[in-house]
Amino acid sequence: MNDAGIDTIVAEKTAELYAMSAELVRQVAQREDLTEQLRYALRELIDVRMALDEHAIVAITKPQGEITFVNDKFCAVSQYSREELLGQDHRIINSGYHSKEFIKEMWVTIGAGRVWRGDYKNRAKDGSFYWVDTTIVPFVDEEGRPREYVAIHADITARKEAEEALLFFRKLVDQSSDTFEVIDPESGRFLDVNENGLFETGFTREEYLALGVSGIDPAIGESGWRPMMERIREEGIVTGEGCHRRKDGTTFPIEFNAKWVEADREHSYIVTVVRDITERRIAARQIREQAALLDHARDAIFVHALNGIVTYWNRGAERLDGWTAEEMVGCEMQSLLVANLEPYHASLEAVLRAGEWKGETTKLTKAGGEIVMQCRWTLLRDEAGQPKSILSINTDITEKRAMEAHLLRAQRMESIGALAGGIAHDLNNVLAPILMGVELLKETVTEPRDVGVLELMETSGRRGADMVKQVLLFARGVEGRRTVISVTKLVKEVERLTRDTFAKSIVVEADAPEETRPISGDYTQLHQVLMNLCVNARDAMPRGGKLRITARNREVDAQFAAQNPKAHEGTYVMLEIADTGQGMSGETVKKIFDPFFTTKEIGKGTGLGLSTTQAIVKSHGGFITVESEVGRGTTFQVNLPAEAESAQVECEAAKQEIPRGHGELILIFDDEAATRSITGQTLEAYGYHVMGAGDGAEGVTLYAQRMGEIAAVMTDLEMPVLDGASAIRVLKRMNPDVKILVVSGSAAGGRQEEVTREGVKHFLAKPYTAESMLRMLHELLHPAP
Repeated sequence: MNDAGIDTIVAEKTAELYAMSAELVRQVAQREDLTEQLRYALRELIDVRMALDEHAIVAITKPQGEITFVNDKFCAVSQYSREELLGQDHRIINSGYHSKEFIKEMWVTIGAGRVWRGDYKNRAKDGSFYWVDTTIVPFVDEEGRPREYVAIHADITARKEAEEALLFFRKLVDQSSDTFEVIDPESGRFLDVNENGLFETGFTREEYLALGVSGIDPAIGESGWRPMMERIREEGIVTGEGCHRRKDGTTFPIEFNAKWVEADREHSYIVTVVRDITERRIAARQIREQAALLDHARDAIFVHALNGIVTYWNRGAERLDGWTAEEMVGCEMQSLLVANLEPYHASLEAVLRAGEWKGETTKLTKAGGEIVMQCRWTLLRDEAGQPKSILSINTDITEKRAMEAHLLRAQRMESIGALAGGIAHDLNNVLAPILMGVELLKETVTEPRDVGVLELMETSGRRGADMVKQVLLFARGVEGRRTVISVTKLVKEVERLTRDTFAKSIVVEADAPEETRPISGDYTQLHQVLMNLCVNARDAMPRGGKLRITARNREVDAQFAAQNPKAHEGTYVMLEIADTGQGMSGETVKKIFDPFFTTKEIGKGTGLGLSTTQAIVKSHGGFITVESEVGRGTTFQVNLPAEAESAQVECEAAKQEIPRGHGELILIFDDEAATRSITGQTLEAYGYHVMGAGDGAEGVTLYAQRMGEIAAVMTDLEMPVLDGASAIRVLKRMNPDVKILVVSGSAAGGRQEEVTREGVKHFLAKPYTAESMLRMLHELLHPAP
């Protein structure tokens, strides 16, 4: 419809309104209420005129809802043609959005001849919705009943969508776990705050808004607000940390992000996003505590992202590499630490492929040197299972590698000694669970045949343990347990073994009179001395012969001592082992005590037997001599200091009852799963409760969690990640009164002295029996007054 058509309609309606006005004036004396209708009609006449002049959305309907007129704007918005609308019920554009109460109120109003104004949602022809600001003017007849309705609309779809979007955004903001604040920069007062801010502080909205920034954040205060505002104005966005006050007066830590927002030329606001970081602070404190434990480790432990950026760096790494955590965290490790990039990239590919990598690498130190590291890399993943970073545990083996190079050039004795010690340590870890397992089985097995098998196993295990002690003696000079020994008993034991094991072509004779004095020493070691000499004698008689073992008292005078520097004046017991074998030349006799010297074929002798024998005799204060002639045999004389005749030979004490526990909780540190398991089973069988840890770091963490419940700690000295000595230092700092029993599969050496300085007094060597362990533990828990 063009402007002329609209003007015609307006003119017609204007005439009708004027006519109604004249009629109302004539009836004003009779009907006072018509005065108000006249006023409405006049106002609406002006509104209609203005709306039509601006091409508003206009529709006219009959009281029953039949559409009699629509303008072009109405057709454009509804997407219906005029022909499709005229004569149709007005509900053709009904959206079904509004409630029955809303519709009823509108019809009651216009049905009474009053103007209705409100927002209405309609449906267009294509099914889309649009909003209109609607004014419905009823035109009444002489009796005041509506004869038609003129609806004038303004399209407010954009405004409504903006309001809905704003409402949706408000809901999102209110559901956020962060606090959103709008602040007036001039006064420092809050203009708005979301629900989370009210929830976290306990204030009502009115209380919160009235407090202002200085009231909600006591760390800022009145004087600190202005500088903060100026900083935000200058920088645009400011982040930092502070605290918020609750209604009850307590505070909690927060981090904030404040942004300056220019609403228009005259109005500016500050929008802040605040997050409660209480849990983060707690987690950070826990991480620092755990990191402090890792700082006690001697290894370099650090974490780096896949791009090489370091995110964690412990004190061990500082000590080994020279760079501090402040220097390394956030830096790219390749540029500072990696000496050769090609092996590094190969290692990185390996850990990404397999999840872990172990190997050696050369690294650069801050001082410019190179160190050799034994590396253990583990791939860390995020919550989605994607690779995130790499945990590196590196051990400095520079000195170890240098030592190895030196050992290759040094005497073979040192090299094989270190190897023997390592083997002995491993064998002790193997034998320990076997011996304790046998003891556990003996408690339940009653069948004589089975008991015999277990006793055989126990005997073999103990013999293996004794052999390990000999290896440790050779490798590290371990001193055994010294007792007063009956030489007669010792010789008879060796005679029995040789008769049972040597070929029948060798005749064994022994003579150890009862009047032979006792000696002081380690029974097992001295037993090994005689067996070594007897075995050598056997090997010297491949076609048979005679082996004679004798013992007698011997007085060494000053003259003899002067001729033999290793001897001293006094009473000795001489143990003589003589054979009728091949004998040795004088040149050979000079070399027989040298380590690794042997006259046997390759694979049949190590050259360690006589050197070990000499070491044992020397450690007992004695000396050894040898006489030999080719074709006439060899005689060895082992001379050991004699004890007084009145010395009491140690005999096996009556078996005492093994002490039991009473529910005490024992924490075991041992990287050997088998040892940890059988030790735990043994303790539980004797009334204790047990917790286990595979290394020192895990054990320290468990102790920290249950310190008040743990009665004692049993720890190995040799463990990965955090060794026993380091773990003991950490435990002592946590609880100076902690009760600790140290066990070791090898000679403790300096490490034992190290932990002794920490106040540890109880030590148990592997392999230990259940009885020795239980008695030692009982002594630790219940010391004698």
